[in-house]
Amino acid sequence: MTRDFQAHLAHQHARLGEFIALLGREQSVLAATPVAIDALSDITENKRTLAAELEQLEAQRQQLVIAHGEAADRAGAQALSERLGCSDLWQDFIARVDEASTLNRLNGLYIGTRLDHTQRTLGFLRQISAQSLYSADGQRAPSSGRRISSGA
Repeated sequence: MTRDFQAHLAHQHARLGEFIALLGREQSVLAATPVAIDALSDITENKRTLAAELEQLEAQRQQLVIAHGEAADRAGAQALSERLGCSDLWQDFIARVDEASTLNRLNGLYIGTRLDHTQRTLGFLRQISAQSLYSADGQRAPSSGRRISSGA
């Protein structure tokens, strides 16, 4: 059973590394102008699938920790990893969890910023389209004397 925990933790660690790499690719796609929507869609689907797998692996790891007589929290896993001689792997795993959490949060903020910018741009375009520059016959409409501000 000792090897089960170590092997499981190593597998979970590797899959988490793949998730971090996927988050890095997501960040690159989000930073590009224009955003490659197809690539972002593929990344999002892969991210969803891998996140579900990581949740399942986490539940299995917690069950292994419980089977070894420890609590299914970080402290229990830390104690077990020390007892089994794989505390370095556990520490690397925790560092990866923290890295993945940070990257995911930053990508979420980046998406929010891009969405806000897009909504502001659409609002501006709606505003100016409501103030037609041309009449129905294609002639320049009389100016209302108002200037349009982007609000940014």
